[in-house]
Amino acid sequence: MIATDNDSEGELIGAEILEIWRRVDGDRLYRRMRFNSTDYRELKRAWRNLEETLNWSWSAENRNDENLMILNDPRITSLYEAEFQRVWGG
Repeated sequence: MIATDNDSEGELIGAEILEIWRRVDGDRLYRRMRFNSTDYRELKRAWRNLEETLNWSWSAENRNDENLMILNDPRITSLYEAEFQRVWGG
């Protein structure tokens, strides 16, 4: 399942996740969970209405620059995580 919010950026993120998923795990079945907020009732509604397509839009693809990092070196991963924690205070 690919769960994202219901806007063009969420659609693009979902499409990028699906592209990576297909490279790693082939052409397996997926569903999209589309929601507008993290309210319990909204998430429950979204869960009951899973979709079979992403329906991603032209504007999402052409107006956003999302990032994905895959780090395989534990030293670099540790440095990245430390900086993330410093900046975002997790």
